[in-house]
Amino acid sequence: MENKELEKVTESRNALVIGGKERIIRFGFSAWAKLEEKYGSIQNIEKLEKEMEEKPMTELRELAWIGLTDKEVYNSEGKRTGKQLDKETFLDEFSLADIEQVTSVVMGALYGALPKTEEDNNESKESV
Repeated sequence: MENKELEKVTESRNALVIGGKERIIRFGFSAWAKLEEKYGSIQNIEKLEKEMEEKPMTELRELAWIGLTDKEVYNSEGKRTGKQLDKETFLDEFSLADIEQVTSVVMGALYGALPKTEEDNNESKESV
């Protein structure tokens, strides 16, 4: 038996190079659970958008951390060190000049992970 609801979910993967390694930013089930804890409901996406307007750096760092799938630190040979990236400083290699890129990757992963609506499905059929 097929689950039609699962067909509505898009898999969105976006990446940033952090600590010399490409890191995937992805909002899977666990990431959405963390967002639900933070905002009270995943239906409260407007609250997230308001937070982004009020505290963009803080919120962007938090969202990137939640969506970061690999938090390991690697040595120069690419081997795991057993340590994790630091939540407060993991984006420090990016400057304010990079804010557009970081925002695009994180928000692309976030919104790309939302279920498609019937309207989205109709638009994609029309563009084919």
